[in-house]
Amino acid sequence: MKTKLYNLMNWADIEAIVYSEEDRPGETLGPHKVGNSVLYQAFFPDAAKVSLNIKGREKKIPMEIADEEGFFAATANVALDTPYFYEITTKEGKKVKREDPYAYSFDPSKEVEEKLQKGILYDSWEYFGGIKKEIHEKTGVSFLVRVPNAQRVSLVGEFSQWDGRWYPMNRLEGTELFSLFYPDFDESQGYLYEVKNKDGSTYLMKDPYSLVKKQGERELSFVYGREEYSWSDEKFVQKEIKKEDCSIYSWDGKEKKNEKFFSSLKKCGFTHILLPGFSLDNYFYQFPSFFECDDEFKEFVNMAHKQELGVIFKWNASGCENLQEKENSNFYLSNILFLIQEFHLDGILFSGLEKLFYLDYEKGDNQWIPNIYGGNENLEGIELVKHAVSILRRDHSHLLLLAALDALWWGITEKLSKGGLGFDYCVDTAFARGILSYLRASKEERVGLHHCLSQRMDYIKEQNFIMAFEQENLGSLWEEIKESEEDKFNLLKTMTAYISFLPGKAIQGIPFPEAYENEVQQLQKKCHDMKLKFLSMGEKEEDNFFFLNKEQREQGVISFWKMNKEEEGSFLVIANFSNEKKENYLVGVPLEGKYEAIFDTQIKAFGGKQLMMSEKVQTKESGWDGFPYQAAFSMEPYSLKVFLYSSFNEEEILEMARKRAEEIKLQLEQEAREKIARLRERKNKLESGNN
Repeated sequence: MKTKLYNLMNWADIEAIVYSEEDRPGETLGPHKVGNSVLYQAFFPDAAKVSLNIKGREKKIPMEIADEEGFFAATANVALDTPYFYEITTKEGKKVKREDPYAYSFDPSKEVEEKLQKGILYDSWEYFGGIKKEIHEKTGVSFLVRVPNAQRVSLVGEFSQWDGRWYPMNRLEGTELFSLFYPDFDESQGYLYEVKNKDGSTYLMKDPYSLVKKQGERELSFVYGREEYSWSDEKFVQKEIKKEDCSIYSWDGKEKKNEKFFSSLKKCGFTHILLPGFSLDNYFYQFPSFFECDDEFKEFVNMAHKQELGVIFKWNASGCENLQEKENSNFYLSNILFLIQEFHLDGILFSGLEKLFYLDYEKGDNQWIPNIYGGNENLEGIELVKHAVSILRRDHSHLLLLAALDALWWGITEKLSKGGLGFDYCVDTAFARGILSYLRASKEERVGLHHCLSQRMDYIKEQNFIMAFEQENLGSLWEEIKESEEDKFNLLKTMTAYISFLPGKAIQGIPFPEAYENEVQQLQKKCHDMKLKFLSMGEKEEDNFFFLNKEQREQGVISFWKMNKEEEGSFLVIANFSNEKKENYLVGVPLEGKYEAIFDTQIKAFGGKQLMMSEKVQTKESGWDGFPYQAAFSMEPYSLKVFLYSSFNEEEILEMARKRAEEIKLQLEQEAREKIARLRERKNKLESGNN
């Protein structure tokens, strides 16, 4: 090597690169101004010879080998920013053209690091992972990753023969961030990061901000290409659905994603579609498997919006780890914001909160450490959720925010300002599990599970609950019910209506075979219309609701009352969950008057046998089941009816009085005749005795 070139080189830094220990390789590799010349240094472990090709120069400059491991250097009298590339002759004799990643300066700003450390880098996807960009008119991919406690981080793949010495990344000084700009990077190839610890050990890691796919025998990271999608949902995005009017359909990920599907949901009265959940697995761009690509995901949302249907994404919080570090909390928070922005989502259901909120969840006594106050609450997990809700409320006020939590937790739907978590609704999965246990049980076993039909109703006044019947949790429910096809159909129809009419809201997803599609849609539409009538009563729905005979488990019947504040126009709901017809079934009611059937799951439009609803029942004054009046109803097996209450008018009261007077007269006359008969009988006995 020429003495002049030798003297220009920092041999300690070169040694660090050769031994793959350098965390700021850009200070050595690439072009650097030295006097009036530019010093070019490169490290190619597979190279036998390297030539420097500078734009505007006809002749290549042979580079001198500075280290037999593959370190090359050369100088040229050119401007520092003059474009160039390397021409390499490998040890196998192949000639390869390579751009130099170290010719392009790429360092995130200090502000990025500061925001990340505080957990407020809300758009972290704009910086981290592999991002297509242009630097000095050169297109390529910038890579940025955070790796705590690393001595060196390298970008590796087939392009580097999986050798971590080829492309070591530059550490942002004083941080745990490593970056590199790779010009002309082929996005179809997977990559990983090779991390060298301070003890000299190495390991491979996937990029948290990447698409992770299997290639061959290993999982690799891929650059997430954020291509522009032509949205046509401007009108819907600007429209705000009233959260109190929401009606949610649980999609199974399998039903056809076409206009007919969305149109039928709209006709049934649904306002939102809940997507099945999936695991984030700590990778930023993991999308549901039921969409082949992110464009298909966007097309689904766009089509839903055209029918004025919102889309709710289920975000699983159970995988959130190491939240003591603000950088990790930032990752999860940023992921939520990305999904909403990138896919025009209209709601988020936070699931898996039990694991996030409780340090001892599903752990033994010696497997968890109490928080600083000695409790089992995961303070960082709770703070993450509160932080997320506060940002969503501030920047995306239209979003429907749902929280699914098996364990009871105070204040899920209480405002953040009052110490709550700030969600719109709490998703009650326990009630759904009880209902499913009831449906899957045999007819005989259901007697002992009758309480499942009314459990947890006491909690509805404490939180804004949504009962969750998500298709992904229902499995093969139709096949699991061991009854005839007709009975299964009628039973699930009855349960669908029953869930719809209970106080609060429900995520509807009870599955029916495709053959019943039309009848079920008719039923869902009518249930939606009936629910609106219940909600129009003015008072809070849970305040004017009470069960009438929830303890009649042997009968398999349950009924409840929806009280109108004016009394007139109240509703009586009776559900027969047995396969026996009930004739003259007595129900105790709070109001004297008339009850007219206005809904019946057994009419023909819903796949039943009844032509029309014609049942009209009047109360009797004698009390029943703790209520002052009683009425007798007829109920088909596996059926539900809704009766509209109206009081007696003046003419009816007078007519009833006349009838009652006539009944009393007849009764008194009958009693008189009986009395006379007894007197005659006694007289005859006396006369007979005297004789």
